[in-house]
Amino acid sequence: MREFHKELENFELDLPGREKVSFNNNARLLEIMRSQYPNWEEAGKVTSIPIARIPRLFLKNVYMSKDQQKEFHPLQKGEEGEIKIYQLLLESLDKNRKGVLVLSKVNGREMFATTSAQVEIDTVLIHPAKGVFLFNIKAQGGKGLTPQKVEKDFKKHSNFLRMLMQYGYENETDFPPIHSVYCHLVDDNKEKFEGISKQLGGALLICTKSDLKPETFCSSWSQKLDGVPDFDHKLTEIFEVFIARLAALNSIEGSLALIHDQISTNYAQATNKNKNQFGTTDEDTKAVLNEASRTSINSKKRDRYIIWKPEQVQIISTVVEHLQDPSREGLRLLVRGCKGSGKTMLLIFLAKIAVKIIESQHPGQNNHGKVVVYNGDSLTRKYVSEKLEHLLEPSGVIVDAAGKYV
Repeated sequence: MREFHKELENFELDLPGREKVSFNNNARLLEIMRSQYPNWEEAGKVTSIPIARIPRLFLKNVYMSKDQQKEFHPLQKGEEGEIKIYQLLLESLDKNRKGVLVLSKVNGREMFATTSAQVEIDTVLIHPAKGVFLFNIKAQGGKGLTPQKVEKDFKKHSNFLRMLMQYGYENETDFPPIHSVYCHLVDDNKEKFEGISKQLGGALLICTKSDLKPETFCSSWSQKLDGVPDFDHKLTEIFEVFIARLAALNSIEGSLALIHDQISTNYAQATNKNKNQFGTTDEDTKAVLNEASRTSINSKKRDRYIIWKPEQVQIISTVVEHLQDPSREGLRLLVRGCKGSGKTMLLIFLAKIAVKIIESQHPGQNNHGKVVVYNGDSLTRKYVSEKLEHLLEPSGVIVDAAGKYV
C-alpha cells in the first residue's frame, strides 16, 4: 500500500488552461467532480464515466482472418458480456431509486507501476447509500472457471479500490463498504459459485443468466439492492473523495484525447498478446516481424502487439520478399485507405523491418540512415514528418521533409 500511495503523491491531473491538480488536493478533485457530474444521485439518474465505453479490441471480424477470429473469440465473448452488463446498468434502473455512477473498465494497469495496482476491473457501480459495487463478469464457462479463481479476482480488485480509498486517511478505521457482484452469463447454476467467500469485506451478490435478461434485470437488481444495508452517513466525506478520485482516473483513461492517442500510435489495432501472424516466412524473419509488431504509448503501459489485417499481411510479405532478394528490381506499391485505416502505421512498420533486414545482410556495418521515409504532401508535411521522426528515430530511419534524398 505504501508503494502505491507514494506513486499517488506524484500523480497530477492536467486540466484545460494548463492547470495541474495534485491527487492529494481533495477539495479541488471534489469541485471538479461536482462540476462535471452535478446531482448524479438524483432518483432514476444513471451517469456513465466516461460517457461511453471504450472497446478492448477495435478490430471487427470482417477485418481479421479466420485464424485471428478463432484466436480472439474468447476476448470477443468477454467483451460482449461486459457490454451487455454496461447497457443493462445504463438502461434498466428503477426510476424511483437513487441515481448511480457506472464506471466501465477501471484499468490500473494503464496508469500505475505498483504491482498491487496492476488490475483491470470489468465494471464499478457507485451507489450513494449502499457503497461501491465491484463487478466480475464472465461470458464463458469451462473447467478453468472456479469459485477460487473468481474469489482471487475479487480480492485483488477490492484491494486496489480500498487502497485508493485509504489514501490520505491511513489513520481511519472505518471506510465505506465495497461489495462484490459476480455476473455469470452462461447458465443459472448458482450452486457452483457458492464456494466464493462471503468475507470479502461487503455483500456478495450473484447474478445468473436469468437475472441478466433485459426484461428481468431491473426487478432482480432492485431486490438484491434491498438486501444490502445503507452505510454510516459519517463516512460520506471519505466516500465522496473516493468517488472524485476514481472519476478523475477513469475520465483520463476514457477521454476523446486518449482514444485519438490510441489510434494515432497504433495502440487501438493491438492486443496484449503476441500472436503469430506470419506463418509463411522462415523462423528468423518471423521473429523480426513479431518483434517489430510490438507497440506502446509510454513507459507505464504494457507492450501490446499490432493485429495485422490480412491485406496488410500480404503487403508486408511482398515488401519483405523484395528486401531479402537484392537481385529483384525496385518495388512500387500504392496503398489506398481512408483516414485512420492504418496506412501510416504500415509505413512505420515497413521502415523498421527494412532496417532490420539491411542489418542482417550487412552485419557489423553502420547502417544508420540507409532507410529514408519521405512525405511528399506539402499540406501535412510538417505535422506528419514530426510524428514520423518521433516514432522512427530510435530505429535509425531518416525522415526526409525537404526532399533532400528524393
